[in-house]
Amino acid sequence: MQWRRRGAPAPAFPILFEHRKEAFTMAEFTYEIVEELGVLSETARGWTKELNRISWNGREPKFDIREWAPAHEKMGKGVTLSADETVELLRLLRGLGLEDEEL
Repeated sequence: MQWRRRGAPAPAFPILFEHRKEAFTMAEFTYEIVEELGVLSETARGWTKELNRISWNGREPKFDIREWAPAHEKMGKGVTLSADETVELLRLLRGLGLEDEEL
């Protein structure tokens, strides 16, 4: 398969892309859920979107929002925030002026 930018002329020679398996492997990591702060939502399959404080690779715990399988055996993609980033997010959300009744 050849790839080229849209609108670019076809190359005079074939473009080959080498598939390297090691480029797609994930580094090993460890995590510890230090504090479970709350569940934001739950899917029909039982996965929950949660706000937790998690220590990644033995580092200082950070705030973390992501989906978890029922027994925390699997996780989905999420976002991890430092304390400063969490304070800034809270400031931005408060600035929206939303009240519970409006939601």
